[in-house]
Amino acid sequence: MSQERWDVVIRFLNGPLLYQGDMVVRGPVVRFGSNPGPGGQKLDGYRALDDRHAVISAYQGGTVQIAPVGPNQVRCAPHENVDWSTVQPIRGPVFLSDGCAVHLGPPGRGATFTFVECRRLGVWQHQSLASEAADVGTTTENEASKVKQL
Repeated sequence: MSQERWDVVIRFLNGPLLYQGDMVVRGPVVRFGSNPGPGGQKLDGYRALDDRHAVISAYQGGTVQIAPVGPNQVRCAPHENVDWSTVQPIRGPVFLSDGCAVHLGPPGRGATFTFVECRRLGVWQHQSLASEAADVGTTTENEASKVKQL
C-alpha cells in the first residue's frame, strides 16, 4: 500500500451542500454520514442517512473506491442524469472514475454528489494561497505587517 496521501474532490448535487461548489475532503479515507467522526464529511440536513453511511478510500496512484458501511444504501452511476430508483445499491467496494455520480440513501432522500477528481496532497491551485511575503511587492514597506483598526 502506498504511503502517499490523496485527497478527494466532490461536488454535491442536492441539499444543503449544493452551493458549496467543489469540495476537497482529506483522504486517504473519508467517512460520510450524519455523524462520521473525526476527519469525515458530515452531511447535516440530509434525510435517511446513517451516522457512518459510506467510506471513500483513495490509495495507490489516485485510485478511488467507495463502499457502503453495513447495510446502508449506496448507488453509483457513470453520470449524474439517472433515475436513482432504477439503480441497484452496491454491496461492496466499487471503483470511481472522474464524473461518476454517487447517491447515499434511498431514492428521493439522502445525498447525491459527483466525484470530480483525486489529487495528491500538496497540489494547490495557482494563487489560492495568500501570505504577507507574497504581498510585499505590491504594498509599501512594512504595510503588510501593520495592524489597522476598522
